[in-house]
Amino acid sequence: MRDYFLRRMLLIPPTLFGISVLVFAITRLAPGGPLEQAMMQMQQVSQDGGGGQGAGSDQALSQEQLEQMKRLYGFDRPHWEAYLIWLGMMPRETEFRQIRFSNFENQLSERVRIPTFHLAELDWDGDGYVQAGEVPEKISRYVKFDEIDQNRDGEIDAFEAGQKNFLIEGARERIDLRRDDQGGVEFLNEDELLGNWNVRMRKSDKIVQKSAPIAELFMTRYEGVLQGNFGQSTRYGESVLQVIAERLPVSTYFGLLTFFITYLICIPLGVFKAVRHKQLSDDLTSILIFVGYAVPGYALGSLLLLFLSVNLDFLPMGGLVSDGFEELGTWDRLMDLLTHTVQPLCCYLIGGFAFVTMLMKNHLMDNLSADYVRTAMAKGVSFKNAVRKHALRNSLVPLATNVGHQVTLFVTGSFLIETIFDIDGFGLLGFNSVIDRDYPVVMGILTLSASLMLLGNILSDALVALVDPRVRFE
Repeated sequence: MRDYFLRRMLLIPPTLFGISVLVFAITRLAPGGPLEQAMMQMQQVSQDGGGGQGAGSDQALSQEQLEQMKRLYGFDRPHWEAYLIWLGMMPRETEFRQIRFSNFENQLSERVRIPTFHLAELDWDGDGYVQAGEVPEKISRYVKFDEIDQNRDGEIDAFEAGQKNFLIEGARERIDLRRDDQGGVEFLNEDELLGNWNVRMRKSDKIVQKSAPIAELFMTRYEGVLQGNFGQSTRYGESVLQVIAERLPVSTYFGLLTFFITYLICIPLGVFKAVRHKQLSDDLTSILIFVGYAVPGYALGSLLLLFLSVNLDFLPMGGLVSDGFEELGTWDRLMDLLTHTVQPLCCYLIGGFAFVTMLMKNHLMDNLSADYVRTAMAKGVSFKNAVRKHALRNSLVPLATNVGHQVTLFVTGSFLIETIFDIDGFGLLGFNSVIDRDYPVVMGILTLSASLMLLGNILSDALVALVDPRVRFE
């Protein structure tokens, strides 16, 4: 079994790789991407600010602005390079600076802003502390170690780092550059520079040829998925992981409630219906189950809001908590959360009830009519014990195979239900990201969903082996 699950785990990376390649290709080739949208927004702002259509045409985006936007969204690179940069297998260019030469000079000196250095970047030995010897001489020109080391123990701990999170902020250093005859550029004081600066001449175009030459300064760092960085959301202006982390707990909360309530109710209900097949209680529960199954969750949500919230004013209109939730006591918080949870939870539950209940009932009936159960009953085993000790366990196998699928669902949520009840969860985030062409968030969501799906399948296999002793993984 160990070797089987090890092989399954090893299949996760190539599977995610294939999914990421496919999705990345779609997001790059699909029209109406973030670059086009940003251009339209900036042009619209120019038109509105200029007071008319004519003013908007006069304030069209410059070539430099277009280049900056292409660099921001990664459209200045070939598709394969952009993909490898997103993965973190190729370095990303950051901290762009531009230095302009005059037409008559080959050397110049310029002071540029130093990028902010974090304490973690100086912890070379990885012990969680920054010693005085780990601060390079170059940095010590701008950093006074003794000012940060408040307790004078010769190292900067987490508390002291929290007091001053950034070691360098707003400082500037001198950059000396020289142009060569081949149209290139190089540093004259490379050994004195703080940080891993790179330099190149700006790509020639018609605009640049008519002006003074421009040298581009930039730094490179591996910063992608492999380093835990999915990029920055084009809609929210925050990191993708931060955007997802803020909304994931909401969908997980409803997903866990839906998962546990569904299985805790539907398994006993399925057993009850199988034992009482074709009786009045079975028929009545079947009618209620299939009526509920026929009603979509979002339709039920609209009806609940109309009657319970609008007409009766019994439950809140939407949201997860009230505006003054933080000011409430413990009991009042619990009741407030409960009243906001009831309606969305009903919408989440209504669809899965019929499926799980009927799945349990049908497989239990099949096992009750099997030869091994009839043989056990012929030997004197009571019907109750035959159900509980023989048929029930085998009937749980199909439910175990479905657990992995449910794991993905209870995390990803439902954008329709979240929209109706104004719940800012994972499902609504995915929907808005697709509509707004927020491709970094789309890629992050798909990567997370695919990972959960693969892990859920492995969990299902483990549960099947636990429920069914006949299963052996070789």
